[in-house]
Amino acid sequence: MNLDRLLQCHSRLASLLGERAEPVEATKNVERHRWFWRPGQPRLILLAESHVHTTAPEATCLVRSSDLPGGIPTEFVRLVYCLGYGESGLLDRQAVGKNTGTPQFWQILASCLRTVNSRYDFRDIQSSQTRNLKHRVDNKIRVLERLQAEGIWLVDASIAALYRPGLPKPVASLRRCLVRESWDTYVAQVLTDVAHRRFCVSA
Repeated sequence: MNLDRLLQCHSRLASLLGERAEPVEATKNVERHRWFWRPGQPRLILLAESHVHTTAPEATCLVRSSDLPGGIPTEFVRLVYCLGYGESGLLDRQAVGKNTGTPQFWQILASCLRTVNSRYDFRDIQSSQTRNLKHRVDNKIRVLERLQAEGIWLVDASIAALYRPGLPKPVASLRRCLVRESWDTYVAQVLTDVAHRRFCVSA
């Protein structure tokens, strides 16, 4: 992770977003989680639009490290790579606002590793079907570990969150501008390192 380039990109996007911008610590924490799970040799990139906005109070929440293998980042952010996102039982205190996570992204990630015939095939990682928190989180960790081993990595086109729960997205013209600025300032350089690999796009 190139921190200087990330901070430069955050500054530019924050000037476009104004009061809707995430705190810079949240942006850095999102990348910490993403880069922790980066494969040594990425071969397949899943490209999404952005993560979900993490507020300043939420960014002070931590995932209890005693519940995780050593080394996994513990800062709470609304990104699928953060094991506390969608799992409030893992947090040191209640995150501000609802913490439902993005189960659809867990389905996308798991689908990269297994044959899927129905939604029931995701029962091991979905809170609606697997009530035991430890069992569910252990299964999620195994999914992330297998993705890493298989060289599959999730990257956002925009380092700025384009969705904040309870608010409409920025208008389309601003979203396009944010994605373009993010791509030109930071994301394209990240992908340049794996440009010779195969890409898969996911909305």
